[in-house]
Amino acid sequence: MKSLRIAAIGECMVEFSAQSGSDYRLGFAGDTFNTAVYLARLLGDFHRISYVTCLGDDALSTQMLEHFRSHQLDTTCVFIESGSAPGAYLINNDAQGERSFTYWRQNSAATKLMAANRFDVLREHLAQFDLIYLSGISLAILAPADQEKLIGLLKVLNLPIAFDPNYRPQLWQDVSRAQRLCEQVSEISQYLLTTFDDDKLMWQSHSPQQALVTWQDKTRGEIIIKNGEHPALLYKDDVSEEISPGEIIQPIDTTGAGDSFNAAYLAARLTGSNMQQAAALAHGLAGKVIGHRGAILPI
Repeated sequence: MKSLRIAAIGECMVEFSAQSGSDYRLGFAGDTFNTAVYLARLLGDFHRISYVTCLGDDALSTQMLEHFRSHQLDTTCVFIESGSAPGAYLINNDAQGERSFTYWRQNSAATKLMAANRFDVLREHLAQFDLIYLSGISLAILAPADQEKLIGLLKVLNLPIAFDPNYRPQLWQDVSRAQRLCEQVSEISQYLLTTFDDDKLMWQSHSPQQALVTWQDKTRGEIIIKNGEHPALLYKDDVSEEISPGEIIQPIDTTGAGDSFNAAYLAARLTGSNMQQAAALAHGLAGKVIGHRGAILPI
């Protein structure tokens, strides 16, 4: 089997997750980072998983960079922005394991990824990869001009792309801009891994089937619509199918469920599994993740 090279682009943040009482555990997490970690675990040392981001020169950034390496992530394309620091967020969970977040991410170092002098460096670095993974958050945290630069970079690279729109309204100027930019990335994506809850917000979809119709007009890639404890909807080559998660698990914390699903799905597809097998494996990993507090399972 050929050694795979996958680059995940985005933001890792300092995570404070609720433990017992008023105690919080400090960790590091972020949507594309979580997926990169699970890809590295699932695919093993034979394959190369790179995280592409920008950190500051503070103590937390130094810890975060070491954290990347402890998860066997390649850090060749982690840039350091002097005077900056990573963003942070706090997670609280209700009795059903559903999350609420408080963010501190203004001027996060990751927002400076597409600085003027980095386009050519990124193009040279990423050209050697087999797959680029990013999310709507990877785009949303950037300034408008830098959003266009990143999409331009993806088009110039002309490589397979896996994209999770991961729509977060508070990160966007307005929904129409989110729609337009996510459409542009979807058009060039081989894998579109969306979530019905996000589609309800971004497209006012009333069902996964309606969301599927919306995305069919925007991508020629295979479409996966995650839907929590409900079946995932798969589509490729004019054929759609629902894959149920199997055993229903009472969640403790749903943080990272979709990110881990994406990782397991992509790892399986890239190593020869069909869509149905990949979705079943993805449901299995996501089920384990929601039984644990925080986005990343202990090794």
